[in-house]
Amino acid sequence: MGVREDKWKWVGKVLGPTDWFSLFLNADWEKFDKELSSAIKDFNVHNKTLKSTDQIDDQAKVLEEGVKRAMAKSMKEVKVMKKSKRYWNQELREKLEKALEAKREARQRQPSLALKRQKNEEAKKARKIFDHSLREASTEQWNKYLSSLEGNDIWKILKYINPKSNDTIIPQIRKEDGTLTTTVDEKRHEIWKALLPEIDHGLDREFEIDDDSRWPKLEFDEVDSALADTPNDKAPGDDGITGKVLKMAWLNKDFKERFFKLLQACVKFGYHPKVWRHGIIVVIPKPKKPDYSKPRAYRPISLLKIPSKVLEKIIQKE
Repeated sequence: MGVREDKWKWVGKVLGPTDWFSLFLNADWEKFDKELSSAIKDFNVHNKTLKSTDQIDDQAKVLEEGVKRAMAKSMKEVKVMKKSKRYWNQELREKLEKALEAKREARQRQPSLALKRQKNEEAKKARKIFDHSLREASTEQWNKYLSSLEGNDIWKILKYINPKSNDTIIPQIRKEDGTLTTTVDEKRHEIWKALLPEIDHGLDREFEIDDDSRWPKLEFDEVDSALADTPNDKAPGDDGITGKVLKMAWLNKDFKERFFKLLQACVKFGYHPKVWRHGIIVVIPKPKKPDYSKPRAYRPISLLKIPSKVLEKIIQKE
């Protein structure tokens, strides 16, 4: 099945694994829970059985907006880039500020040589404390990462031991007539045309939806199982809802009842909500290609919405 160019977001950069999404740090989950209930009430999200595909589409869209509003009001969004320090925290920031302040005082003119020496010693001590805390935090984060790896995941260590630059902007792409692209839109179009040719994908066709009673009725424990199998930190789609966020939303009674009925209707009617059909496509360079102005020197990767993946997991197990 093909995909339409206008249905996908474009990221005009070669992306590495930590560039794909924003981490939400210092999340206030108690506030998130309250804000989610408030959003569901404000958006007047009903808790009735869904009886048509139009109702499924409306419910999926409004629940997504409710979660996004709760996220915006209860979380601090931080863009995670290639050189971001995952172990950095408020305590380290305060110790660094103290070290810098002590250094500034040590540089100032003092009324006596003894006081000057005292300020220098205080600056050295403050810097030593910060450096020690920094090493401890870095080591703790590294050990935590190593302990989380299983099986073949251990090879992920190589990208940290022998890092390669992955923040290169995609160069201009050579078109079929031999000329180079001059705009981002041209670049996007040439890569799309080469890697994702347009075909009759059938997304706009109308299908007869049957309510087949032979299809097993969805149970709560099936959703619990699908969520448990969903990683917390996988890159989300364009809604920004990660596995962790969806799991915390599932703990909210108001959301849980409505989201369950949404999934139940999707399974019952064999229907995938339109809002979940959107995604983000990023491209990564294939290794050791001689000419990166050629579109086929890249490989496309699609980032789909996490609620959509949860539905897929449920269908696979039915």
